[in-house]
Amino acid sequence: MNCPICGTGHQEYFFKTPGLTFLRCPGCGLALTDPSIPTSTTSAPRKASSPEGTSDSTLHANSATEIDAVCRYAALLKAKGVKKEDRILLIGKENQPFRVETEKAGWHLTIQNSIDFLKSKASRGKFDAVVLIYQLEKSKEPAKLLKKIYSTLKSGGILLITSPSLDSNSARFFGRSWTEWRPENRFYFDNKTLQLLLWRCRFEHLELQKDHRKYTLAHIYDRARSYPRSWVTRSITTFYRLIPSGLRESHLRLPSSGIIATGRRVEFDHPYQTCTIVVPAFNESKTFPTLMDSLIAKQLPGKTHKEIIIVESNSTDNTREQVLKYEAHQDVKIILQDHPQGKGNAVRAGFDLASGDILAIQDADLEYDLNDLDILLDPLIKFKEPFVLGSRHGGRWKMREFADKQGLSTFFNFGHKLFAGLLNLMYSQHLKDPFTMYKIFRRDCLHGLSFDANRFDFDFELVIKLIRKGYRPLEIPINYQSRSFQEGKKVRIFHDPLTWIWALIKYRFVNIYRKVDE
Repeated sequence: MNCPICGTGHQEYFFKTPGLTFLRCPGCGLALTDPSIPTSTTSAPRKASSPEGTSDSTLHANSATEIDAVCRYAALLKAKGVKKEDRILLIGKENQPFRVETEKAGWHLTIQNSIDFLKSKASRGKFDAVVLIYQLEKSKEPAKLLKKIYSTLKSGGILLITSPSLDSNSARFFGRSWTEWRPENRFYFDNKTLQLLLWRCRFEHLELQKDHRKYTLAHIYDRARSYPRSWVTRSITTFYRLIPSGLRESHLRLPSSGIIATGRRVEFDHPYQTCTIVVPAFNESKTFPTLMDSLIAKQLPGKTHKEIIIVESNSTDNTREQVLKYEAHQDVKIILQDHPQGKGNAVRAGFDLASGDILAIQDADLEYDLNDLDILLDPLIKFKEPFVLGSRHGGRWKMREFADKQGLSTFFNFGHKLFAGLLNLMYSQHLKDPFTMYKIFRRDCLHGLSFDANRFDFDFELVIKLIRKGYRPLEIPINYQSRSFQEGKKVRIFHDPLTWIWALIKYRFVNIYRKVDE
């Protein structure tokens, strides 16, 4: 079977438990139960479960834990603007706790199990919100299910999903003994693969959070008994029998194995993916025309559409006049700034105007090879990765070599290694070139983030905030030829490194998200 996210036609062996074999997609990393092995062959003891879309063995309608959880899901929908009188579709079973509790509060829901929903005729733009609680991982065709949900939602409608997560603390701690490795769960998502799937199905404004739940020890014990026997379930059973009975109903709020994801149906003006390329231009009259002519002529991989945003910062040479020559081109948008405010400020202005699914930055100085865009865009276009860096360090220590200025070359190369090492140490990364110009990512990765850097410290701010939001960049080697100061290099040797040190410290601790009223 093809991967429902990236379309890769084969999966690699992941691991095996009694009666179950798990695979992983080599393209995007999605984990799944081997579909060639019937689930009825499993020898692991468990309670019987009903067919897909009619049952959810992780939910217990009379449980205080589930009641507390679904009340928080409802509160999250309210925070997203969903009102009681709105039309809401719940995909799940009839006695799902979400239905029981929200109807008590006066909400009116339409209920369908996933099988019947997929078989039914699409009601385009009918619902204001769709709720999918621990059902997506059970679907044989999760992409088809989400695409139909997309068509069912009104423009701006909200999707709320809960699903077991491979990024949860319990999944990481218990590993192969994780209790969610079950035959009824066909797919296993982590933060990256769940977002990639939602983006592929055209959802935007994605937000993910851990599913914290209010547990009692009695509830945990009850859940453990319904799972296959393992060292985890045996440990829980033993511990439960040892504790005093008076403590068994004590409540604890703990992160569960699940993740909560919300997204919106966003309307797109283009049928194909679009890459917005932001070109900051200031005093680049010697190289700008060459860069722009090559960029306009370039065909992006696949059917990817191209949007070019030039941000000109009132140059003192004739760069602005050259920029205006492209004003009438259908793929070009132009921002004219009154005065130079720094490269970071120009790039931020371009991001604000961008409408593409993918964002890329392209300097006008010809230091980077434009042909490398193809290999950098490929993982994003195919939904294999959300964030890619073009690494200028392809195995060599030196990156910058200036003729007759060996000392300056050594200074820059050492500085790069130093700052990259500091970033890796402070943010638990292993990046070779986090400060490359070629930072390419899905535009929705910026959702909710705020930015304030104006100069070259924006390179630090952008990478750090994407990392802190949970994205781990894929580095791909690229070609690079540094220009000298005589040729127009704008980095200030004694001033900019100080701003970089401050950026490393500042963005480690500040709130990375916009205020709600912004």
